[in-house]
Amino acid sequence: VQDVDLVLATRYTSGGGYEVLDGIGRLLISLAFKWVVKLLFLEQLLGISDPLSGFFLFRRAIVTSVTLHPIGYKILLDILVRCQWEKIVEVPYHFHARISGTSKAEAKQGIMALQHMWRLLIEVPGAGRLWKACALLLLNIAVIVALLTPFSTFPGALIAIKIAIFAVLGLLNFILLNTTIFPRMSTSMQEHPS
Repeated sequence: VQDVDLVLATRYTSGGGYEVLDGIGRLLISLAFKWVVKLLFLEQLLGISDPLSGFFLFRRAIVTSVTLHPIGYKILLDILVRCQWEKIVEVPYHFHARISGTSKAEAKQGIMALQHMWRLLIEVPGAGRLWKACALLLLNIAVIVALLTPFSTFPGALIAIKIAIFAVLGLLNFILLNTTIFPRMSTSMQEHPS
């Protein structure tokens, strides 16, 4: 028995399989969602092959001090992004055709998964850090270009306004960097893996 925080059954590793998903459309949607979520939460999910799996076990201690807020059935995603975990073991499994009942995979579930990803980006400090940093960089470039262009809406006599805007931009950068991109370690350690 290995000392791990989470055991994840995965379709996307050697020995696993997903060939019997209900048609090529469902397979493509499954793969697309898998890669969207992995790219969105790059730091947390980089080495995980199936972050949207519904078949997993976890050590109770990793969720004890965290409030989970999943939307829909993607509870594992909430655990992976919000909780502090260190080691995951992936176990391959084959996705087989359903014997009875009906699938929950509908357009509504896809929309709920997207809402869940958005919620995690907003609520979890440090989640999606790369994309938040890129958005902040683009905001800075846009403001600087707008203020420094020769055709700026602010004439030279209003240099004080430009300085004030740069000061506000600097303050905004400081706040966003410290709260959403590189939150303090105490907050960060409570919300996502190191």
